[in-house]
Amino acid sequence: MKAALSRQEVPAGETAVLRVEIQWPKEEAAYSFVVPNLPLKNLALVRQGESSETFQKDGAVWLQKTFEFEVQPTSPRGEGRIEAFKLAYIDPTVQKGGHFSVESYTLSAAKPTPGRFSFVFLALTALIILAMTVFIAKRKRGLTSNSSP
Repeated sequence: MKAALSRQEVPAGETAVLRVEIQWPKEEAAYSFVVPNLPLKNLALVRQGESSETFQKDGAVWLQKTFEFEVQPTSPRGEGRIEAFKLAYIDPTVQKGGHFSVESYTLSAAKPTPGRFSFVFLALTALIILAMTVFIAKRKRGLTSNSSP
C-alpha cells in the first residue's frame, strides 16, 4: 500500500489530493474495499473516487486499486488535517479480510497564488491609466495652443 498527498501547502480556493494505491497478485484474492468517511479537521471533502487497473509484473497478473480524496481547507489560514484511518478489505470468496492503515496528513492553508486573471487585470488597468494620461496630456496641449491669439 502506498499513500501520498499531492501537496502540503494549499492556497486559498485550491485543493490537494490524497491518493491511496493498493496492489496485489490477482491469483491471491478478489478483494472488495470498504471506503470510510474520511476523518477531516478544518478540511472539506470536495471529491472522492476510485479506479481499478490490471497489469503485468514478474510474469504474473496483478491488480491495483486506487482511491483519491480531494480536500480543500475550510479556512484561508491555519492548518487542516486528514486524521489516520483504516481502509478495510474483504475477500468475499473466503470471507476473510483485514485493513490497511493510512497515516495522518497535515496541510497548511496559504495565501492565494496570483493567477493569470490577476495578471490580465493588472495589465488592463495599467493600459487604461496610460491611455487616460495620454488623452489628458493631448487635450491640455490642444487647449493651450488654441488659447493663444
